[in-house]
Amino acid sequence: MSRFVPRLVLSLFLVGAGSAAAAVPEPRATLEDHRHNTAGQDWHIQLEVNRTGTKLASVVAYSQQCKATGFILGQSLDSSGAFSVRGDLPEDKGTFQVDGNFTTPVNASGTWSVTTPDCQDSGEFAAQDSSGHFLRGNPFEYPPDRITANAELRRMTSTFRRNAYRFTPARARALGYSFRGAAACPAMVHARKRGTTFWGEVLNPLEPQSLMYWCAKGGRYQLAGAMFRAPGDSRPPTFKNLIQWHKHSTTPTANWMTHLWLTPSIRDAWATCAPWRAWEAAGMFTYEPHHWIMETKPCSDTVDSVEP
Repeated sequence: MSRFVPRLVLSLFLVGAGSAAAAVPEPRATLEDHRHNTAGQDWHIQLEVNRTGTKLASVVAYSQQCKATGFILGQSLDSSGAFSVRGDLPEDKGTFQVDGNFTTPVNASGTWSVTTPDCQDSGEFAAQDSSGHFLRGNPFEYPPDRITANAELRRMTSTFRRNAYRFTPARARALGYSFRGAAACPAMVHARKRGTTFWGEVLNPLEPQSLMYWCAKGGRYQLAGAMFRAPGDSRPPTFKNLIQWHKHSTTPTANWMTHLWLTPSIRDAWATCAPWRAWEAAGMFTYEPHHWIMETKPCSDTVDSVEP
């Protein structure tokens, strides 16, 4: 259910949810539930527990229908594992709410809603920590403006830009990056080194675990960015929620991943989506309709982009 649910129905559901078996959450657990690839009706709920199991360290609520993401830190949990979270959307564009309770230390269920001046979307969720699409850090398409003041991220970004010449397709192959299994052009293509395993250092702009290339319809590969990995059993740095890491399972073998795009602006460079507006403005690439996956989804400000 992803459409707006009348207030009375929501209230009745919450009565039922509150009477369900309650549990104390597991410290540092990250739970999520989602519906993706619906071509307009996606949603995503994520709950992160703090290190003592006494609060929700972060809560994310995303509605594709309303084109809005809610994100809030440090929310209360009562002793039975119940929670009621309400927050404002960015730029005062509405509100979001997530209500529910933990039914086991690593499971939670309840309801969510996102409300903007011209949209209402809501539904039920049953979040768990065993599989799905998990994120850590900035949940929005672009990082906040304060990223321009972060010296370490500025250094990484400029180092990658200066060394982009080292990652032409031919030189990348010589360095051990493989294009095996690349999708037919046009496509955003991963060139991986040592498969999907973690190797090397976290966030080394001179040795990314993967490289990203835009392959236009004519078949020419051009460097678009890098993808870094971090061990799945770690909590990689977000620089106070300036960048985002994501992974597809909470198992230790599932690496965290983040992208650094080759763009003139640091905000575009650390976007959590493919920043086509920036590439076109810089005269690098021209958008062409193509099939994308969650990690390479065009940012919502991309002109003429369509769902796959």
